[in-house]
Amino acid sequence: VDLGADELEERLTELWRSAREAEEEGGASGLYLALGFLEWCETPTSERLLRAPLVLVPVVLERVGVGRGFRLARGGDETRFNATLLEKLRAAFGIELAGLDPLPHEPDGSEEDVDVALALQRVRAAVEARPRWRVVEEAWLGLFTFTKFLM
Repeated sequence: VDLGADELEERLTELWRSAREAEEEGGASGLYLALGFLEWCETPTSERLLRAPLVLVPVVLERVGVGRGFRLARGGDETRFNATLLEKLRAAFGIELAGLDPLPHEPDGSEEDVDVALALQRVRAAVEARPRWRVVEEAWLGLFTFTKFLM
């Protein structure tokens, strides 16, 4: 994390409150650890660079105590690929990403051992011919909602 301790504490507190509020109001927090992002443009000449998370790990942010930090724990749902992005790529660009729903698993691992590197490689291979599209290997903790797509 490229933040000082005070700013990190402040941002985690905001995220913790928002996740709690979302869960109280809607029944789900929407808090995920996003692993990998697709950077892309709607058209080859577009100046607007878009970013979409790829692999989403549901997590719970637990407050240890005021001024004592936070603990990140795996949530109860299963890790999944961004289904909204899958549909967007298929419908708008004709890109079919096979083998990502469900996600691939490590050969000798358990059901929870998702092969993130393989998932990112499949996306990379599917978009490599498109100018200015790339897979970025970063991890972000944030609130991700998909209500708009579901409606």
